[in-house]
This record gives sequence, C-alpha cells and structure tokens, in this order.
Amino acid sequence: MGRKRGKTIEKIIQKFNLTNTSLDDLQDKSDFVFAHNRKGEIIPVWKWASSMIAAGGLKSTVVDLLKFAKAHLDIDNEIAQLGLKPTFSI
Repeated sequence: MGRKRGKTIEKIIQKFNLTNTSLDDLQDKSDFVFAHNRKGEIIPVWKWASSMIAAGGLKSTVVDLLKFAKAHLDIDNEIAQLGLKPTFSI
C-alpha cells in the first residue's frame, strides 16, 4: 500500500518527527530498555524475518508512539480526518 501511494515508512517517520523510531535495531541506543524474564535475565531481542517486518519490525519509543497517536487524534489535521471518514456502510 505504501509503495502504491509513494510513501515509505521512512517518509512517515520523518513527517511525524519520530526521532526514535526505526526499522533498524535500536538496542545500541543508551535509552533502549531490554525485557527481562522472571529470573531477571535479559530476554534476547527478536529478529524478524523480512517477510514479517510489517507485523512488528518497527521499533519505537513511548514518546514517539504518543507523537504518532496525537497526530492521528488531531481533528484539525486533514490527514487525521481521513481516518475518521466512513469507507463503507452496512
């Protein structure tokens, strides 16, 4: 869908100023938080196969996720309004 509209995830990341969002690994960043198991051991970061990138390959921070959500909840934003527009009726 993104290719058809000429949009890449990189363009979307840039448009919303998501400075800590990437398809690349973020674990080399100082603020990366590792998950731990019940024993307190670090759980390895999942490596997604290229066919599964759309299901969870994007890595982000809570701050960037909130920026993205805020942009989509802004009723004065023309793009956000498109997401609220009915596309079909039953």
